[in-house]
Amino acid sequence: SLEVCRHLAQQYPMVELHRHPEGANRGAGASRNEGLRWVLCEYVCFLDADDYFTALRFQKEREIFARHDDANGIYGATGVWIEDAKGGSAWTQRGFGTTQLDTVNKEIDPLALFDFLTGVRNCGNYSGYFTIDAVTFRSRPLIDSGIRFNEHLPLHEDTDFFFRLSHSMKLYTGEYERAVAVRRVHRGNRYLFDRERCLTHRKLYAELCKWAIAARLPLRYRLTFTWYRFAARFENFPQVKRILLILHALLFDPCF
Repeated sequence: SLEVCRHLAQQYPMVELHRHPEGANRGAGASRNEGLRWVLCEYVCFLDADDYFTALRFQKEREIFARHDDANGIYGATGVWIEDAKGGSAWTQRGFGTTQLDTVNKEIDPLALFDFLTGVRNCGNYSGYFTIDAVTFRSRPLIDSGIRFNEHLPLHEDTDFFFRLSHSMKLYTGEYERAVAVRRVHRGNRYLFDRERCLTHRKLYAELCKWAIAARLPLRYRLTFTWYRFAARFENFPQVKRILLILHALLFDPCF
């Protein structure tokens, strides 16, 4: 990826290449935050190195940003391309379909998005989710908000980012029926081969618990994140055993 970026920066004057000090690999969250430090344009988006945009990218975004002055961001659908057998097998084992879109089932009221994402309330019968590849932000509101990717999280930093953004900013649904970006599923995907998934999920919800307390969110959100953190301890077990372990912990674990 580095050599490709160097080539593009040499070939196109509008392309800039920025790296961490001494070329260190500090992870996805820190790299995206570094990119935000250099933003000069009115809009900003992110694209993982192994994914790509489709021809539909930015079409619906233009319309919605022009129609809604209060739109701080717009999210759309992400398609899936299975690149190799090992990645495809891991994708299937995680319960994902090969033709699935990572998307929502309908337009979501920006004021209801935070409750939907956190699972606290779903008054619109919404379902689904979206990825960082398919989100476009107005640069100035995002930068001024001070909200950044959590560099303490080895995974799920985008989930943490979406939760905190949807609480304080207005994110609108864009093109949710057709892919505006495509994720490549392959043997090198971090998420698919996370052997400590329960641990990384617990770290995510521990960070969200701390944020909920610092932001003085209502008790229902703090309890929800606490429950998610607790339940993540058992997510690698089969469903029946997981339920029994959760019940046992609720009854006898003094730490809950």
